[in-house]
Amino acid sequence: MQFFNGEGISQEVLEMELKRPDVYVWVGMLDHNKLIAIHRGLVWGGYLLLKGVAVSKKWQGSIAALQLASFMLSHAKLFGLKGVAAWVEPSKPERFLSERLKIKPHGQFLHRYSIPFHNLNCSPSYTEKIILSGRESFTFDKSPLVDDIFMSSGTDISWIFDNGRLVLSANPCGHVSQLSNVINKFSPLAKDIGAKALEVFIPAVDLMSSVEILRYQVQRLSRTPVRLGIRTFEN
Repeated sequence: MQFFNGEGISQEVLEMELKRPDVYVWVGMLDHNKLIAIHRGLVWGGYLLLKGVAVSKKWQGSIAALQLASFMLSHAKLFGLKGVAAWVEPSKPERFLSERLKIKPHGQFLHRYSIPFHNLNCSPSYTEKIILSGRESFTFDKSPLVDDIFMSSGTDISWIFDNGRLVLSANPCGHVSQLSNVINKFSPLAKDIGAKALEVFIPAVDLMSSVEILRYQVQRLSRTPVRLGIRTFEN
C-alpha cells in the first residue's frame, strides 16, 4: 500500500496495526462495496497524528480525503485526545488539507532522519499486551536541537512505533555527537518492539548538524523541510 506521502505499508505492518486501534487508527471509504480511499493515523503524544492518505485514481480530486480527515478529527475528539496533528510540507498538496482542518504549523522547520539500529536481533509477538507507544524519561541538554514537538514540558519524550521505526517527539541532544546516548538509551525498547531504526529530527537551518548526522548511516525521510501542524481542541 502506497500513500501520497510516498511511504509504503507492508501487509505485515497493516495486519499488526489493525489489531491495535488504541495506537493506530485506520478509516476507509467505500463506493458500492469497493474501497476507494483510506486514511491512517497514530495516537502519539496525546494527539492523533494524521500520517497518510490514499485515494484511488478515479476519486482523486474529490472530497474523499477531506471527508476521511474530518472523520479522523471527530474520532480524536470522541476518544478524548488533545487534538490532531500532521506533518506540513509546504511543497505538497496535503498542506491544503491541513488548512481546511484548521491545523496550524508551529515551531521550526525540521528534517526527519532514520538512524538504523545495529545488531538488534528481535522478533516480537505483536499481541495486545505489547506496548507500542509511551513516554520515556531522558535528560535534555540545556539547548536541545529540537524541543518536544507537542510542546510538552519536562524531561519525558513521547515515542511511538511507526512502520518499523521508533519515533521520538524531541531531539534532546545539544549536538549530533550526543546521539549515540539516545541510541543506547532506546536500543532495549527498540529490541522489545522490533524497531529497525530510530527517527529523530534536525533543524532544517542547522546545516552543520545535517552533515554530521551522516556518520550514523542515516536516511532522510523528508525531501524538503517540514513543520508539525497542530489543532488543539477547546475544553
